[in-house]
Amino acid sequence: MYYQLYPNFKGVKTEISPNKIHAKNLVFIAEESGEVIGFVWGTFVSYGISKYGYIEELFVKEEYRRKHLGTQLVKQLLEGYKKLGVWALFVMTKEEDADVQAFYKSLGFMKSKGLWLYMEW
Repeated sequence: MYYQLYPNFKGVKTEISPNKIHAKNLVFIAEESGEVIGFVWGTFVSYGISKYGYIEELFVKEEYRRKHLGTQLVKQLLEGYKKLGVWALFVMTKEEDADVQAFYKSLGFMKSKGLWLYMEW
């Protein structure tokens, strides 16, 4: 049934079970003078022919916000995901957090169902 979801898949079709799900964490840290001032934490998931990523957390110390550090961290994560062959990236936001949604949309994310935003390439 999994391959019925991807009728155009041309590769070798092998058995796929939940035991074949591989997930890895990617973490990028921003430092200044040896002090951590921000980080982004993502999870990479490989399941069958699908490879996608999530942004689990993005944090920048308040005094360093609005200086494009968050943007740089997310772009670093994107590059890491692209090297892993990821085709889409997801992030969940709060509905009432318009600033956070605007931030991700400025990077190319689009609104999905519920609280999710996503980006494909």
